[in-house]
Amino acid sequence: MRNSTHQSTKLLDLSIKDGWKVDGLLFAALSLILSYSIIVVFSASGENAELMTSHMIRCLLAIFVFILASRINVVYVKQFAAKAFVLTVLLLVAVEFFGDLRMGARRWLDLGFMSFQPSELAKLTVPMMCALIVAQMGLSNKVRNILISVGVIIVPCFLVLQQPDLGTAIMIGVSGFAVLFFSGLPFRLLLGGAAVGVAASPILWFHVLRPYQRERILSVLNPDADPLGAGYHVAQAKAAIGSGGINGTGWLEGTQTHLGFIPEQHTDFIFAVIGEEFGFVGFLLLVALYVFLIARVFTIVIKLDDIYAKSFIGGIVSILSAYIVVNMGMVIGLFPVVGVPLPLISFGGTATLTMAFSLGLVSAYSVQKLRQE
Repeated sequence: MRNSTHQSTKLLDLSIKDGWKVDGLLFAALSLILSYSIIVVFSASGENAELMTSHMIRCLLAIFVFILASRINVVYVKQFAAKAFVLTVLLLVAVEFFGDLRMGARRWLDLGFMSFQPSELAKLTVPMMCALIVAQMGLSNKVRNILISVGVIIVPCFLVLQQPDLGTAIMIGVSGFAVLFFSGLPFRLLLGGAAVGVAASPILWFHVLRPYQRERILSVLNPDADPLGAGYHVAQAKAAIGSGGINGTGWLEGTQTHLGFIPEQHTDFIFAVIGEEFGFVGFLLLVALYVFLIARVFTIVIKLDDIYAKSFIGGIVSILSAYIVVNMGMVIGLFPVVGVPLPLISFGGTATLTMAFSLGLVSAYSVQKLRQE
């Protein structure tokens, strides 16, 4: 039975008299992955001191955000879900009108002191909102409530596709539908949803995807068709990974990396740098760290008996797993190039901080729900 003396009405508990109130295993996994990121980004950036200073500050800020989120009263996570979702939609609409245009995409809001990517927030607030619908309305055999949940997923996905950002839109969809899966959505409805998705694919192909996005998808089927165009990124990434072999060429010794052949090598294609300089051994180390992190989150999900918490955290672990699989698959040519970063490894502020905050909320549930039983 939970001890009521541990319950608090505070939104944020900043005291440390009872310890740091974080899940130690999650904290260790996050810290190790961010440390790995610092080592790799230093090489991938060409030993750029300014970029590395920025990256290290972001990694330290991610640790701080994780600790802060771990101390949020989880009661308020559910209460703020609807407000957070509405705010996210408004920010995505604001991007459409006021966002910065960079490399043909309008995805960022300039806050003066920093640039902010609202689409990253959607990967947190969409599962929060879907989990709220699940907890309050239930889903079993209630088509209306399922359609409401699907609407919650589709709206931000559509807005993100307009930026255009296919990769992030896919990840938002994954996070939302994962909530429905973890909530116990009947399997026949999952199959029905998949069938509808397949039936709608021609509409997506001809009326939603941009020509360059279609070219990237087709390049997966025939990577040699346009090696200097749609297939260039993957061709260079494969060359880098292949040259790394088992043990890699050594830190700061990657020729593909330091001669600038790998596009976006400190962001979306950073996995190619790992493959070249650290080889298969470095890949296994990174996978081990990811498995450690994901296994810990799954352990927490299994132990929780709160339907909201279980569904919400299920969405978080699903999007983390999807990011890893899609990014690595994209770099080696198994998936189209959709601009998906390697979580907690790639250089980037909003994505890293959002993931750290999400994991901090998982830590909060672990500390406040599981340790009080």
